[in-house]
Amino acid sequence: MAIYRMYTGDDNHTHIEETPLADHPGLLKLESTTGVYIRTRPDETMEPHPAPERRWLVVLSGIMEVTPANGGSSVRLGAGDIVRITDVTGSGHATSFIDNCTFAVMPIKA
Repeated sequence: MAIYRMYTGDDNHTHIEETPLADHPGLLKLESTTGVYIRTRPDETMEPHPAPERRWLVVLSGIMEVTPANGGSSVRLGAGDIVRITDVTGSGHATSFIDNCTFAVMPIKA
């Protein structure tokens, strides 16, 4: 299990980095929120796009791979991994689903 941050950098491209739990004190007192569960099939892909809103993504099962649209290093995410997604501007990221994947996305309230 890991926690990642995906954001738009000063170069207007998406960057992905692993961050320690201590950098996310809000996770220790997370309130319930609405969200959507999504299931995918193997070999599904999402073309490069910025996120439609700031959100949390939690992988419940399966494996997905997220790659910055500018060709940066990709990150494989599996069950238990959490991503704070804030790359709502810039070139965005692409997503590939390696096998059947179930994940939850929850908006981050401003």
